[in-house]
Amino acid sequence: MRPERQIMIKEMKEKLKETSFFFVTNYQGLNVSDMTMLRDQLKEKEAVYHIFKNRLFKRIVGEKGYPSHIENDLKGFSAFAIGGKDVVQVAKILTDFAKKHESFAVKAGVIENRYISREEVRKIASLPSREIMIARTVSTIAAPLTGFVFVLHERIRSFVGVLAAIADKKKEQSNA
Repeated sequence: MRPERQIMIKEMKEKLKETSFFFVTNYQGLNVSDMTMLRDQLKEKEAVYHIFKNRLFKRIVGEKGYPSHIENDLKGFSAFAIGGKDVVQVAKILTDFAKKHESFAVKAGVIENRYISREEVRKIASLPSREIMIARTVSTIAAPLTGFVFVLHERIRSFVGVLAAIADKKKEQSNA
């Protein structure tokens, strides 16, 4: 194998080592400005988008122990969206881009060394973002506590009201 190809494989392995997920896409029919726009959107989420030879990627799949199902999707014009902060956000970017560009398609992906089909990528893209999921979880956990604090506050307020009434009654009795 030529040295430049060995370097390409080594660089791709390094990128894949740094992340827990990647998506395989068909980029056929995209022009340079569309490709640049997609790369910029992915870059905002700390993901990268690279065109890579299917044959060489199959070699990496075998060496890295990725699910062999992914090899079935390594046909035609393949490019790879690799890594990022949030798998949901990267999946959303890719599926939204596919809706706007008919020639672009998400073929499949691998998340945590598990094969993800095209349909599963769409489902992942429909999930709320990580931040929204965290906010929902926190509010679900906090709701009972908020209710408990409200009940305690009402009890204390009622108790203070009773004490104030007793104090007023004693004042009236001492003034009378």
